[in-house]
Amino acid sequence: MQWADISRLKIGDTASCELLVDERSLVAFAELSGDDNPLHMDENVARNLGFPCRVAHGMLALSAISRLIGTQLPGPGSLWISQELKFPAPVLVGDALLARVSVERVSLAAGLVKLQTEVRKRGSDTIVLSGTATVRIPHLQNPATTPHE
Repeated sequence: MQWADISRLKIGDTASCELLVDERSLVAFAELSGDDNPLHMDENVARNLGFPCRVAHGMLALSAISRLIGTQLPGPGSLWISQELKFPAPVLVGDALLARVSVERVSLAAGLVKLQTEVRKRGSDTIVLSGTATVRIPHLQNPATTPHE
């Protein structure tokens, strides 16, 4: 496993992943979070509120950012400590999303990285989530005792 290493990060480094917001993921997220808002769970309610179909939880889109931070950039061992967010457009059931993080600032002394975060509808300019994240990259105390693949 490649652990997060702040010394290798450069401004402009990016990582991305895709997420399909389907029925299964929406139901699983509602069960996990306990958020059963009818806007998310009831097609008729969503249509009566002016949407073409159910609106996905905003945090479901944010989960793709969490995946990127914890697995790619900065990577395993990093700790997401803050996030500023905007949700400029709704995510609908059936949307394919593209999530991206990019390094904006690195503080070696503080062990912190500031990332631009964005999720957009794949194949579109429609941004559904944007913001900035601060991530702490702890220093491995004893690399010999850390599990490896």
